Amino acid sequence: MKTKILIVAFFLISQFSFTQTEQDYEAVVENVTKLFNNKEATTIFELLSPSYQAKLPVEAMKAKLDGMHDSLGKITSYEYWMEGEQGVGYTLEFEKATMIMLIKLDENKKVDNMTLEEY
Repeated sequence: MKTKILIVAFFLISQFSFTQTEQDYEAVVENVTKLFNNKEATTIFELLSPSYQAKLPVEAMKAKLDGMHDSLGKITSYEYWMEGEQGVGYTLEFEKATMIMLIKLDENKKVDNMTLEEY
């Protein structure tokens, strides 16, 4: 019986130790917002996990973010929207549009997935 309790306790502790908090996500979104507004795509790239970086070359990311900046303008505000299997969602208010950003962090608080869609 003690063994089962220890196994369950270990499982719960390990789950909580790798869980990202709302503050973790908030800090990343705030950082991405500042970097996007300053057109610092290369620095945003450094926030990505190694596996996500391998899927998205820095040049492609820079071109996409610069194009978004030119067409949508700066991010003027963001707000928590929802949490789901694909990550945490935020509404982003740009100067010319509203977008939804879904973001997922890995255990090292690096961005493991990030998508932007029209609201």
